[in-house]
Amino acid sequence: MNKEPDPKLLLAYIILLAIMFFFIGFIIGKDKKEIGEYNEPILEAYHIPILVKNRTLIDVFEYDMEMYFLCYEIIKCESQWNENAKNPNSTARGLFQIIKGSEELCEKNLGIELDMYNEKDNMICGKYLMEHQGLSAWKESRHCWDK
Repeated sequence: MNKEPDPKLLLAYIILLAIMFFFIGFIIGKDKKEIGEYNEPILEAYHIPILVKNRTLIDVFEYDMEMYFLCYEIIKCESQWNENAKNPNSTARGLFQIIKGSEELCEKNLGIELDMYNEKDNMICGKYLMEHQGLSAWKESRHCWDK
């Protein structure tokens, strides 16, 4: 007994797949500058902080998505994604709000000069600190990012 599929159900599946592929393509194919700030609440509401928010973060953390999501939240709490952020009460600056002593430690051990106002340099140093000191550099903001 060969029963023909319901054409309405088949059409519904096709439409659903098309919508899914559209959104996946939209999320993967755009970067922060193209999408703009108005889409961030929508993306965050669906827990899609970013293939769009910051491609550099994904590249620096080498597609380790668990680390990516943690760092995304830390940066959001520390600097609200402002790479020019500067703490008026300390030497902390950049996305991860890295202090001068930690920057110097990164430069010495990585053998490169870093600029904490450069998003990639800041993330490279943040990654180094996490790998060698855990999350202690961000313990003051833990209440914000450790949910």
